[in-house]
Amino acid sequence: MSGYNTVLARNTENAPKSSLSTQSVAFSHYNHLSAQLPLDPATGKMVAGGVKEQAEQCLKNMKAIVESVAHDMDDVVAVTIFLKDSAAYGCFSPDRCSCIKRRRNTTSSVTGIYLQMHELSKVLIHCVDAYLNYKEPSQIKN
Repeated sequence: MSGYNTVLARNTENAPKSSLSTQSVAFSHYNHLSAQLPLDPATGKMVAGGVKEQAEQCLKNMKAIVESVAHDMDDVVAVTIFLKDSAAYGCFSPDRCSCIKRRRNTTSSVTGIYLQMHELSKVLIHCVDAYLNYKEPSQIKN
């Protein structure tokens, strides 16, 4: 890999888009994802249910973004889960990230915060993935 560090901003149709930011920014072999709300990308609406159902939707959105840049969820190295209510920690915690099979990531949970992005959201999840088999941007199918 050359000394030049390309920074790429990407969006996929398989996850909700924001007019304020891109879904991911990749540089070198790291891919930083925008925090995901539990929005259904097909409808743009918040999914019904509690923390567990909303967290699963956040993870589905993250998975779609990660896979859109030829990575997979096992490449995730950091997960931050923001919960509106600290009592919900037992419903969904970092240990329940079922779509991440390898446990080589750091996890953090922040509870008791007010999620200003959407009043119906009970959870917001952010992650970073690192891909050791770096691919040049021209090798990634969008």
